[in-house]
Amino acid sequence: METVNQAVFPFGSPVEKLFQTDRTPKKVFILGVYAGTVQARWLERSGKILVRALAVASEPELYWRGDQEQAEQIIKSINIPEEMGILITEGKEINGPIGRSLDKLFLEPLGLIRKDSWLCDMIPFSLMNRGQRKAIKRYSRLTSGSSLPPSSVPSTELKNQLVDVTRREEILAEIDESKAEILITLGDLPMKMILSHYGLEKIRLADYTIYGRLHPIKLGDKEIQLLPLIHPRDTLRESGYSTRWFEYHKRWLEKDAKELSKYISY
Repeated sequence: METVNQAVFPFGSPVEKLFQTDRTPKKVFILGVYAGTVQARWLERSGKILVRALAVASEPELYWRGDQEQAEQIIKSINIPEEMGILITEGKEINGPIGRSLDKLFLEPLGLIRKDSWLCDMIPFSLMNRGQRKAIKRYSRLTSGSSLPPSSVPSTELKNQLVDVTRREEILAEIDESKAEILITLGDLPMKMILSHYGLEKIRLADYTIYGRLHPIKLGDKEIQLLPLIHPRDTLRESGYSTRWFEYHKRWLEKDAKELSKYISY
């Protein structure tokens, strides 16, 4: 994997760019926002918690499902001075929930598996949201004056600066390479920040009369069916999620997804 301009997580692991590894033709192309992380709990040697759910590494694959053994191996590989404490893996509910939601509440209802899907994030590496920025601030305070490197993971506040014409063209090339006939966007941002530059006028979920329907669009010379859905994060009902869109997605799962699965698997 390619690193991101020497950016590092707390304790020094490099921030990696993640891309689809299986480049064979797919049924659907899934376009999300930014890559996830592996999170650990930072403890004193006595067992006292210093920081809960601290992002310490790039996820090992796009929309990682939080395999515990994999998480433990990644966290054990991180060098931390003995006097600075220890890192242990967080529970499965912390690592990989978005990947698990993608499988269970997006792909499976459409009769799809990962092998059918080309995964892509408009920003192909991890960003720090508000919660992680707070965790990193505590890490910075506790490691001040030590030999540990400062964290330099970009903030979500910079996302508009991270998607330029070069990145948009890379994504368009991936969509073409995938041979997918259906483009699933996760949340509003991929429509606003990517597809709007190629003529898409309806760039918010709210612009569509009925949730979870296919819409024929054109991207460059390629005709494709757009399926705009909420982001898997919204199915986790975390802080800031929309009850309205969560309910729309639930109703879509109960009815329309099944009908769409017949079309996709045809």
